Amino acid sequence: MKNILLIIAVIFTAQLSFSQDFEPSNKYILALENALSENEDVSIKALLQTTNDAEENLSFFPLVSGENINEVVISTLENPVLNGVQRVIKVDVKYIEYCTYTISNYILETTKGDFISLPMLTNEDCNDEPSQLVYLFPSQAFGKENQIITSQIMVEANTVKAATQEDSFIWNDDSYGASGQLYEEL
Repeated sequence: MKNILLIIAVIFTAQLSFSQDFEPSNKYILALENALSENEDVSIKALLQTTNDAEENLSFFPLVSGENINEVVISTLENPVLNGVQRVIKVDVKYIEYCTYTISNYILETTKGDFISLPMLTNEDCNDEPSQLVYLFPSQAFGKENQIITSQIMVEANTVKAATQEDSFIWNDDSYGASGQLYEEL
């Protein structure tokens, strides 16, 4: 019985040691662009660009307001162990108002050079609970094979203490189409 527990402990420790996390990246920048809608309302969109000389636009997403942005953090997860995906780019835009709000944008970079945006996640920090809504990928702790999991995680001292699954996407790169959208319109 002790041998079985020892084997389980070794396997669990090995799984955690092979898990990856997002690392800060300086390969990308976020550019803000004002756009005028049909109603002549000004909206702001963020353009994710490469930092090379070509400044290629990779993806874009709307911003709530450019005035209250406190910080932008761009990080990457290399080899998330999803078929056809070589990297995940995570863009956290932090707003300061009464509380701190973080809008997280996850962009999958495929092995074909396409970019797929996942639905945005919003987290509010009013100094109450140390939890975050995140996407977990197979290469990460609490990740599952061939799935992108939406999970509420509890964080203490920059360490994930627990994860509660909220939703999951079974990954099949053929079902997402070339439009870069996670869901196809019905």
